[in-house]
Amino acid sequence: PELHAAHPNLRLYIRELRTVDLETRLREGVFDVLLSTRPDDITGLVVEPLFQERLLLGLASDNPLANKKSIAMSDLANEKVLTLESGHYLSARVRGLAQAAHAQLLVDYEGTSLDGLRQMVGLGMGVSLSPALYVHAEMIADDAIAVRDIKIDDAARGIALIWRKNSPRKEHFLRLAKLLRARGKALLSDLSAKSMGRRQTARK
Repeated sequence: PELHAAHPNLRLYIRELRTVDLETRLREGVFDVLLSTRPDDITGLVVEPLFQERLLLGLASDNPLANKKSIAMSDLANEKVLTLESGHYLSARVRGLAQAAHAQLLVDYEGTSLDGLRQMVGLGMGVSLSPALYVHAEMIADDAIAVRDIKIDDAARGIALIWRKNSPRKEHFLRLAKLLRARGKALLSDLSAKSMGRRQTARK
């Protein structure tokens, strides 16, 4: 709403794809700008950091782990872990988590979207990591799901606005980055483990 109010004539056409496909299409000139995690290869690109977004563990509300305020790596041993399909940044993080925790990665049930993962988590098919802003928008109000902090190193991802160095729209993208940075930080400041614990009622 803030972006539209500030720039009522701006038209943004949004596409959701795997992280690797987004980067490829940006370089090919199909897309003008990305809102994504930092690419491994930034050759020829401008990466404007916006904010750090926490990664949180989603699990069915009747999972015994939902009785805990936070989840340790050891708690996930033998748990079934859901992930997005390969090519997503989040998929690599979840695969690493499952391996380190000696959990069971359900590769036969890879999700194509966060919404798909959320539905599978709510059905009790497994647990998974979700970005904080998605949790704030879609998961907090879902009674079938509990959201908990997870005690792992670097439980966050950096979000950036990314465009080609030769783009003539640099100044436009910098202004867009300023708006997105302010809005993202405002939303994230409202989201804390304590508030999630109050909203998600653990079954006893």
